[in-house]
Parts: sequence; C-alpha cells; structure tokens
Amino acid sequence: MAALHGPAARAALGAALDAGVAPGDAYAHVVRPAVRALERGPGDDARMRLAHSIGRSAVADLALRHPDAPAREKACGVLTPPGIVGELDARLLADALEADGWDAVTLPLGIPAEGVAEAVRRATVGALLVPASDADQLLSARLPCATVRRLPDPPLVVGVQLETRADAAQLPVDALVTGMDALRALLDERLAAAPPRWGVRLARDSDGLTVSPTGVLDAENVARLREVVDSRLGLYDVITIDLAALASCPDDGLEALSGWRDGAAWDRTLRVVGDDRVGVQESVGDGRHARWGGGHSTDV
Repeated sequence: MAALHGPAARAALGAALDAGVAPGDAYAHVVRPAVRALERGPGDDARMRLAHSIGRSAVADLALRHPDAPAREKACGVLTPPGIVGELDARLLADALEADGWDAVTLPLGIPAEGVAEAVRRATVGALLVPASDADQLLSARLPCATVRRLPDPPLVVGVQLETRADAAQLPVDALVTGMDALRALLDERLAAAPPRWGVRLARDSDGLTVSPTGVLDAENVARLREVVDSRLGLYDVITIDLAALASCPDDGLEALSGWRDGAAWDRTLRVVGDDRVGVQESVGDGRHARWGGGHSTDV
C-alpha cells in the first residue's frame, strides 16, 4: 500500500485518470483503502506520517483533475471527521465542490455538537456535507447532525458515502448519497435551483422581542418577515428587527423594505438594527416611519 507514494504508482494513478476514471472513484477505490489500511495498522508515528503524506499527496493530485465549472451563488459546508481518513474525505469533498463552482467551507466535527451547530449557523451554508463511509464517521456525526437539523434555518444536511463500509440509514440527514456523481445530481436538484433560503429566530429580551431574519432577505421573504412582525405588534413594548445575521439583502429586498416603511407609520414600539452589508445601521420609529437603508437615525 505504501507504494502508492512512489513515482510509478502516482504515474499509474494519473494514467487511470487520463483514461477516464473519475477522481472520486479513484479516491474511493484506490487512495482511501490504502490510507485506511495504513491508519488502521500498528500505530507508530512513522506509519501515521506516511499515511498522512500519501493521502494529502494523492488528494492534491486528484484536485487538479476536477473539471472547472462556473461559480455558483451558494456556499456548502463540509464536516471534517477525526482521523487522517476523515480529514482526507473532507478535503476531497471540498475540492470537488469548489471545482463544481460552490464555495466550500470545512468545519470541525471533533467538538461538542452545540459547537458544530453554531459553526454551521455562522457559516450560513446552503448545504452541509457529512462524510459517512464507516462506523467511526457515523458515530462522530450522529449527534452533531441531529443538532444542526434543529437550527431555526438549517442547511440541507447530506450524508456522503465514498465507500459503503457501514449502514448509514440511521444517520439523521436529509439525504444520503453514494459517490460524487450522486452528490452533484442532488445539489443541482435541491440547491442550485432552489429559491433563496430564509428563516427567522425569535428571542425575548429585557426590551421585548427581537426578530432576526437569516439567509437571503429578498422581496418575497420581506413579506414573510412582515407577517411575523405584524402578528406580534401590540404584544411587546418593543420589537427589534435585527438584520445583522442576514447572508444578503438583494435590491428587490431593499425595495420591499422601503415599501414597508412607506406603507405604514411606525411608532417607538418598532425598531430596526442591521449592518453595512444590508445598508442599515439603525432605524428607530419616531411616530412617522422607520428609516431603512444607508442612513442612521436615533430615538427622538
């Protein structure tokens, strides 16, 4: 197996790729089993260093063979399981995503489930890929996947089996795929053509209620946000709309926000805070209207 590291073996791997073997198949059937055999052998440092070196070198070679695709609008996260093979699985998936035009964000898996979920939330990814090829990966991913899916606006959680060494049917994911071709087809179907993802978090605080939309706040989602807010007016002393967690607010969303402003008088019970990404710093109702976009108003 260690011969995979030699020039002749790398040349043979390159010849197979030249003959049409897909990078994902080459990894699943040649590279991954070789590295896994080394990692599962006697645990001396030299053997571990060799396994890591073999894997990183081969994955780097495979990354050069992915065909490039046009850039896409959304980002995808990849959970990185513990161990050498887990790291390489995540790196291969991230390389394949980037070659397909997605922004890829690798996230740690060897931390408490709540920390994984918080990292996923902050990354604002449209899909989260979870290596699920063996029993160790399934064990490490089960609780974090369940925790991520309980987020107010969870991404599409996808288990990816590069080898089918374990039954992943009980893994709490939205979809389970085997191999890179199936993964590409799923992302094209469920993510590339999907409408902008949106969600909202509600939190009580000392002033009243904070409403925090997440994802993409386009015109359609502004209408949904307004329904959430209007249904709660009069129930709290102050309702704060916090836009800081948005991934983006396109032009039609800003126009819809302005229409909301112009269509109803706002009093001191409703205010908006945000950041420069969506063109809102702070707007406070003053008995006339809240002010959106670019300006800054203060309580009067």
